[in-house]
Amino acid sequence: DVAYFAGCTGPYRVPDVCAATIRIMKAAGVDFTILGGEEWCCGSPLLMTGLWEEAKETLEHTIAKVEELGINRVVTACAGCFRQLKLGWKKLGLSEPKFEVLHATQLIAELINAGKIKLTKPVEEAVYTYHDPCHLGRHVGVFDEPREVLINIPGVKFVEMERIYHHAWCCGAGAGVMSGYPDFAQWAATERLKEGKAAGATIMTSTCPFCELNFLRAEAANKVGMKVADVVSLVAYSMGLPVPLYVEEKKPS
Repeated sequence: DVAYFAGCTGPYRVPDVCAATIRIMKAAGVDFTILGGEEWCCGSPLLMTGLWEEAKETLEHTIAKVEELGINRVVTACAGCFRQLKLGWKKLGLSEPKFEVLHATQLIAELINAGKIKLTKPVEEAVYTYHDPCHLGRHVGVFDEPREVLINIPGVKFVEMERIYHHAWCCGAGAGVMSGYPDFAQWAATERLKEGKAAGATIMTSTCPFCELNFLRAEAANKVGMKVADVVSLVAYSMGLPVPLYVEEKKPS
């Protein structure tokens, strides 16, 4: 019924977010599968950097494999994968997929409302803010569920930054910018961290591993004084599951 799509940035750079997603679904009794060796890159980086034929091939493959398995819902904790799986078919001239695509925070909100998730363990008591990833927010319109989930976690005091929702400041990582223009990407992320700090927060949360990776690198370089956390990992921690509270980058071996 449900397939979990891990993506690339999550498993290779911030694997704790993937582990948190899987452990939440298991604890909540969600019957899910994975594509295993048939999971290719979602194709979002290819599409964003102009490699449309390659992007079409990868997305076509994913849609075919999911539909072969009779999957009704695909869940991912990556904003870029979410956008590509949900909307990429339109740009690439493919048929509309026969399955629903959910970001992990949308599924978590459902499970909380159904009483299948209980948030009982307090996270670090601090002021948290939330960064809207471009691919999740302004591109698809998912703004409320991540906030609803976050503010229900014990220990969270939530504040908004000045620029939010459709007007949120981009983290600077997407569309090949972090690879092609790393200095600019780091500047953009630092500006966003400073905006969070100015709002009174000490913890920047998001729902995109790519945003979080860029924030981590910007914080390490410029010492703004902000920790970085993923909303999904905070949920898992509050459920008492064995996951780190904050995002950490896994360096390539």
